[in-house]
Amino acid sequence: MITLMGYQKVKQRNVLVMDGHLDMHFINQLETKFKDSHFVRVDSDVIDKLIQKDEKRESKLTVDHQNELKPVFHVQLPDTKANYNVAFESLDENDSPVVITQMEFMRRMKDMSQLGGPMSFYGEMPNQYNIVINSNHPLVTRINEEKEKKCRKELDKITEKIKPLVDNKSELDKANKDKKEEEIAQADKDRIA
Repeated sequence: MITLMGYQKVKQRNVLVMDGHLDMHFINQLETKFKDSHFVRVDSDVIDKLIQKDEKRESKLTVDHQNELKPVFHVQLPDTKANYNVAFESLDENDSPVVITQMEFMRRMKDMSQLGGPMSFYGEMPNQYNIVINSNHPLVTRINEEKEKKCRKELDKITEKIKPLVDNKSELDKANKDKKEEEIAQADKDRIA
């Protein structure tokens, strides 16, 4: 028996609340029957990615700023057995500055592993969380501005030091791009590593 708790509205969309023990198996069954349909949890990603739209928002942060801010956010995460993936998304500036989600696939596998059977090894895997940073939120842009004020000189020094290494790796990658793994010279493999 499927327990349907009711409907909720999420950004003007109807959402089914399915929290019974067999609901996950029922959803998997529905997905095999309806090949063009896909069912996801509302908390498995940010709403803008769950409900695909054609419009594309520009980010207030450059890719370089995002790469420099990733460690700032990653350092603040708890040191547990969970894995965290910090990513930036161009969301509306009125949306939350940070959203924590868990991948749909891993959630399903962990839920099904609780019932035992061949999927039980998924229960032993560490939890994986996506930390989505809203690159357009005023708080995030303010953190970036503070980082620029306090750390820009040190970041430029570090960037200058690693630039020859990055250039060297780029040249090696370009020279070996059409080669198979066994065709790449061991000296090049050692320099890349």
